[in-house]
Amino acid sequence: MKYQCRLRCRVSAEPTIDQLIRHLQAELELVNDIGDVQAKEQRQWQIECTIQESLVFLQKFKERENAGMRRILAEKEPVRVLRSASNSKEEAVDDDADSDTIRCPGCEGVMDAGLDFCQSCGQYR
Repeated sequence: MKYQCRLRCRVSAEPTIDQLIRHLQAELELVNDIGDVQAKEQRQWQIECTIQESLVFLQKFKERENAGMRRILAEKEPVRVLRSASNSKEEAVDDDADSDTIRCPGCEGVMDAGLDFCQSCGQYR
């Protein structure tokens, strides 16, 4: 079942956590309009959990800001790197030099002939 936001408010270019919480509170009031008891309880649970998580996030953000820390999450690599490119070049010399072996253009790892992408780094052929 699709739910539509019936709250009419001015939305800024980048919504804030406070706007999200106000939106969720308005949606929570509209839960009573849902006829199916199970769907009503599920939607109410979803909204209440989201409000709680939003409040936890907001509190953690304020604590970090007060402590002088600006970034919430540390940026991670977009893919899991199994070995560095310099190591893979050295290992490539040590591997059996089969003419049928397909190497990844990104990480130079051995690619499965049946796949169009590298299982190590995700790059396509």
